[in-house]
Amino acid sequence: MLFAFTKPPVHGWAVSLIEAMQPGFLTPERRAYLKEKIGRQVDYWLTHARAGEGTLPGYFHGNDSGWDNATFFAEGGPVVSPDLPTFLILACGTLADLLEDDAVRAAAWRAKADDLGKMLVEKLWTGETFRARLADDPGRLLPDRNFIQFMPLLLGDRLPREMARKLLARLGEGGFVTEWGPATESPDSPFYEDGGYWRGPIWAPTTLLLWDGLRRQGEMELARSVAEKFCSLASRNGMAENFDARSGRGLRDRAFAWTSAAYILLSASLSQEQS
Repeated sequence: MLFAFTKPPVHGWAVSLIEAMQPGFLTPERRAYLKEKIGRQVDYWLTHARAGEGTLPGYFHGNDSGWDNATFFAEGGPVVSPDLPTFLILACGTLADLLEDDAVRAAAWRAKADDLGKMLVEKLWTGETFRARLADDPGRLLPDRNFIQFMPLLLGDRLPREMARKLLARLGEGGFVTEWGPATESPDSPFYEDGGYWRGPIWAPTTLLLWDGLRRQGEMELARSVAEKFCSLASRNGMAENFDARSGRGLRDRAFAWTSAAYILLSASLSQEQS
């Protein structure tokens, strides 16, 4: 057990995805367990990872984000990035759904989601995309050729349509999606590295997040294309920890569980579409 780092609060998003794919997953027992655990998780980020109620929470270290050495951590931290408030907004929405028998607490979680959504736009939207910023120097923009900027697509219709349109255009024009899938740093970026861990290679979790974000924006054909690319990549090159975005070559650990899990989910989605 390691207490040096945490990981991003994706659990609200994940639970809602599981329930959507497998109705009935949220039994009364699971609801009781999850609303307590996810509620404590969100409270941690909103209490201990930000300066106050009028600010967004941030990551103290790259490992906290799961994007360990990504370019937006090149100057240290804490870093405020668009994925964290996105995950927390989704978690608040999941909590509101789990509290279907407690209208007052459900409304409180929805209000927190609304506040986070407003701050996400006010503090990280540039007019063209979402940018990560240093918590102690928010006027200074960090590198923007990384894939983190597209995570707010997961917000679905919570994200204003014009912002979604600009993000989708940037995704297509920025060279992020190679023949193998979405690169964590665009191959057109001066910081791109074929074997750069989070500075270029394709990862299963971010691919899955993009796939779901595209679906939530109604971009079903593009979501299908992303799923097909990743499944082809894994079928050809194994369940590696990550993959060279230009050659498709498997990198690092060659038998990784979350790669396998994403492959199973995405291949199942393609099979369902064909049936």
